[in-house]
Amino acid sequence: MSTRSNKDIFVRGFAKALEEKWQVDVQLKARDSDEGVSILAHKLVLASRSEVLKKILELDEFKAPSQPTVTFSELKHEELEAFVKFIYSDGSKLSAKAKEHVSIIVMAKQSNLNIFLDGFAHILEEQWQVDVLLKAGDSDPDAAISAHKLVLAARSKVFKKMLEEDECKTSSEKEIITLSEMKHEELKALVEFIYSDGSTPCAGHARSLYLAADKYEIPHLRDLTRNELISSLNASNALDVYELAQIPFDDALNNAALSCIRMNIATIAYSDELKLFAESNPNLTVEIMKACVEQSRIRNYTFCILE
Repeated sequence: MSTRSNKDIFVRGFAKALEEKWQVDVQLKARDSDEGVSILAHKLVLASRSEVLKKILELDEFKAPSQPTVTFSELKHEELEAFVKFIYSDGSKLSAKAKEHVSIIVMAKQSNLNIFLDGFAHILEEQWQVDVLLKAGDSDPDAAISAHKLVLAARSKVFKKMLEEDECKTSSEKEIITLSEMKHEELKALVEFIYSDGSTPCAGHARSLYLAADKYEIPHLRDLTRNELISSLNASNALDVYELAQIPFDDALNNAALSCIRMNIATIAYSDELKLFAESNPNLTVEIMKACVEQSRIRNYTFCILE
């Protein structure tokens, strides 16, 4: 049985939230929808994908707490289902069902893919109906980053569980989530990634975002930051990355860091960094010694054969 990649899981977050009917807040009806039959959706997703739907949802009648109803009189119910499915996708292709309906294809072609994918980031920039505040450990008292519960929940299982707690459901004010282990700039980078389509590797803050990806269960971000950490390995940071790879254990990162340490051991062995590392990580230091001895044995064996 095939498994979804971490990128697929990241991209499908909103579709999964729709499948679970997680905090849906709007009903959609087609011209031929049966009485009492509607498609549940999220205002935020609709607004991020379409300027027209965004303007509709900004009307006073759609701001009520209860689930308002938007009627698509030009669409049949089956066409509306296909349209919603596309709205919740990554926009890379139309489903076979959507292709059956010319009206859906026309709607899809009206939107440039980049605009479509950047919809959530654009909504965030506009602070459109934000409903949660994020604070870092070093944030000023009045400094917080506004966000949307749906986006956080769609990208992270941990955030989703936090937002399902009773105090988050009943509070009339914006809930404040404090990520005490992060600095404000690191938190900004995390939020930017969460609102992206996940295709662009993170620029900067790789270490802190790697830890955040593990803590908040965002596997795709962990993959990207792992790649960034491996590509930037050198004699000056290899020990730090090797230590990082243990929490929790990351085989690929561990092996890459250990390999870098072995290659640069002549420099690292006389560094102050190794002294500090050995004091706090005696067991890992032993593993480094074993790896270097093994490397020396292999070299000596190869040299003997060549002779």
